[in-house]
Amino acid sequence: MLVIAIILAVAIPMFLIRNAYRLAMYTTGASLLMLFCYGLTKLTGSLELGRALAGLLMTCLYTLTFLFGTSDGFGANWMLLMPCLTMYLLGFSNGVIISLYFWGLLFFCTKIPGGYDILKYPYSDRFLSILFIILTVETVFSTVCMYEYYKNQLKIKEMEEDLEKAVLEEHEKLADISLKTILVISNTVEAKDEYTSQHSHRVADFSCMIARKLGWSEEQIAHLRNIALLHDIGKISVPESVLNKPGKLTDGECDPDYILGELNKGRGTQFDPELLDIFLEVIKEENILH
Repeated sequence: MLVIAIILAVAIPMFLIRNAYRLAMYTTGASLLMLFCYGLTKLTGSLELGRALAGLLMTCLYTLTFLFGTSDGFGANWMLLMPCLTMYLLGFSNGVIISLYFWGLLFFCTKIPGGYDILKYPYSDRFLSILFIILTVETVFSTVCMYEYYKNQLKIKEMEEDLEKAVLEEHEKLADISLKTILVISNTVEAKDEYTSQHSHRVADFSCMIARKLGWSEEQIAHLRNIALLHDIGKISVPESVLNKPGKLTDGECDPDYILGELNKGRGTQFDPELLDIFLEVIKEENILH
């Protein structure tokens, strides 16, 4: 529609040079209406609505231009632009309908008895016959060419969709393999340290709870879980004699108030204050320390 508006605007000086002031005025109005349709399409986000309005506008405008013989009949030549212009800019289906309409209008005026009487301008029979022949050839040629063009566009679109689907499937396979690899590594780390069994999974769970409180997306949370599962990967290189050294805290020493006190003691230094508050909120909601 914007292209059509520009084409019409470019034609205005030509009409002024030929002293076709009325046609220049009509073309100016048509250009402004095309800009209006373009703005409406952008506003509503409906391309088909804009195309339908532009097609209706062009059909009405050039029907009147032809019937009234604007600019001493010169305006009728604009009809020859309809096939290629509308099929390319307004979509194949809309263009074919508009082109067949103008072809039918010319056919009625030149081939049907009494059809000439609807014209308000005295075109010569020779002019109308030549116009009809050219429009017929152009309509057939444009229809064939644009059909092949849009058919190829559909094939390209299908290929792009197939490629996108294949890439997505491969991405999902790689993500699945990566997750399985992460779980194997995490389980291997925990198998070396009998005192922190399932520790990485608990860290991952807590991390995800905090992330949800922070309003992270599910995709971000999934990445965080994978990272959390690997946070102790350095234990792989630590000897088991060190990891599994005898001795552990007594029940009196695993005390909830002491744990909370240590957490608050590290606020602003060891722990981020905002994240610590959220973590403490999660502990309270999930009743983890009791």
